[in-house]
Parts: sequence; C-alpha cells; structure tokens
Amino acid sequence: HATYGKLARTCHTLSRKALEEQLAAMPVAWSAAAPDILRLEARGDLADALALFDKIAVDSANRWDIHGTRARIHLALGQTGPAIEYARRAVSADPSRTEPHNILVKALLSRGNHEEALVEIDGLLSRAPDDAAQHYVRGKVLLALSRLPEAREAFDLACTLSPVMIEAMLLRREVDRCMGNSRRQVGEQGPITFDIPASLSELRDDLINGRTNDVIAGLSQARYADDPDAQLVLARMLVVDRQLERAIEIYDRIAQLADPHRHTALVGKASAFLDSGKLESALALFELLCNEKPNDGDASEGRARALEQAGRTGEAAAEYRRFVALATSRSDVRVRAAQLWLERH
Repeated sequence: HATYGKLARTCHTLSRKALEEQLAAMPVAWSAAAPDILRLEARGDLADALALFDKIAVDSANRWDIHGTRARIHLALGQTGPAIEYARRAVSADPSRTEPHNILVKALLSRGNHEEALVEIDGLLSRAPDDAAQHYVRGKVLLALSRLPEAREAFDLACTLSPVMIEAMLLRREVDRCMGNSRRQVGEQGPITFDIPASLSELRDDLINGRTNDVIAGLSQARYADDPDAQLVLARMLVVDRQLERAIEIYDRIAQLADPHRHTALVGKASAFLDSGKLESALALFELLCNEKPNDGDASEGRARALEQAGRTGEAAAEYRRFVALATSRSDVRVRAAQLWLERH
C-alpha cells in the first residue's frame, strides 16, 4: 500500500506538472497579458516583457495597442527594425492613434531615414497643427537634411507654441548662427555648435536632442542640488514633462535665494501655476512681479497670458502692448506671438 501511495503521489505530481506546462503554453488574451507586460516594461525588464508577447492569442493580433506597446519596447532596446515593423502594424490597425506614429518617427530617425520620418511628421501635423513637440522634431529632421530655412521656421513655431521648450530655442539659435555663417561664406556651411552652461556640459546632447526624461534624471542628481542655474533648468524641463507640482517645489526653493535667481524662479512658478489651471494664483503672482520689476518682459508677458485666460481681453491687450514695448528684440518669438494676438483682437 505504501508503494502504491507513493506511486499515486508521483503520478499526481507528474500530471500536475504536465497540466501546468500545458496551461503555460496556452495563448492568453491581451487583457490578461497586458498588466504583466506593462509592469515588466516599467521595471526595465524589457526582454522579459517582449517574451510575453509570444503567448498572446491570435485573435488579438490586429489590435493597435499590442503592436504599439511591442514597438515601444523594441525601440527602448535600440531594436529599430522591429520597432518600425510593429509601429507600422499599429498604424495600420488604427491610423487615428498618435502614439504609434510617434514611435515610428523616433525609430525612423534612429535609423537615419529622415525623408520617411518627415512624411510621418507632416501627417501628424496635418491632424494636430498646434503640436509644439512635433514642430520641434520636424525641425530636427529638416536640420539633418540641411534644409536650414525650413528647420528655422519649424523651431520658431515650436517656440511660439511652447515658450518653455529650451531645446527648440537652442537649435533655432544655432540654425540662425549657421545661416549667418553661410551668408558670410557663400557655399560653405558653418559648423553647428551649442552654447550650454559649463555646469550642464555633461547633459549637452540630451538638452539639444530633447531627451526630457534623461535631462530630468541627470539634473536630479545630488551634485546639481546646490546649483541654482541647473535647478531652474530642471524646473523648466519638469514643466515641459507636465510634472508641475515638482517644478513648483523647486521654484519655491530657488525663490529663497537672492535676485536674479529669486525673480526668475517666481516667474517660473507663476507660469507653472498658469499651466496647472491655478489661474487666480498665477495672476496674483504675476501682478506682484510686475509691481516689483515693471520693466521685466517675462513677468509682463506672463501677466498678459493670465489675463487672456481669465477672459479679461481689454486688460490682456494693454499688457501685451506693454510687453511689446518693453521687448529688446522685435525678432523674439514671444513678441511676434503677442503682435499676432493683438492683430487678431
């Protein structure tokens, strides 16, 4: 009996193991697999996340979110070929979704397929002409294609739509410099160089290429904690990344220092209030800053935007006119945006 019992238990164990293997081999629906895949992706276990795609049921094969997620993971691994393949599948499954188009553009750019990337970006902008990030990417593609005037225009649009987009400002300035060199030396394009503060030299490429998450991670290191210039850049990048509460915390800390850092931080804080929908707080702070420094264009332009959002059009127009009068450069994109607003109102 003891031998029989042992044999029965062994058979039961083997049967259970075989059953578990069969269950593991069975296809699963995307809804069941997605949480595990996304959790692995968030942890950085990208290879393990990709392996789970092989278990997804065939009837889920034409879903844009499956292909889009797989494309995103391939791209994160630097596998641009598969990233392009699955991004195209996602676009084919649902052309209205923006994320697969964005992944496709990034993958094409990584492979140097600039002409194809430009076609994709133009398609995105036809549906969302006010997307500052896409105008910025379009500018980078045009710059890579040496189409400098068009690149300059794209960066200009990006800055108009998002005045805090530091990377677009940097590239626009360098295109201007390059075009100036070309005019002085006909037929010879000047080298493209970038003026980055010495304290941020290690983050130069990330800043210029708009790798917002990498810039935030870099500037969040302890060695930058006591560098007010670096902290102000970090706060602005957090605003770009819509981490507004964290940006406001940094602005509050820098505002404890002496000017000019205090004033710059308070202008940034007021702008972050405006972006987060705290209109009354933004307007009150801009009012204070304009009273403290009546000739500060940044505070004036911020107050005008706050008044505009509050529906106080007459006061906004008066403040925009004051901002234009204060501006030292009529080529400043914010001045041109203010002038355009005044023409329309």
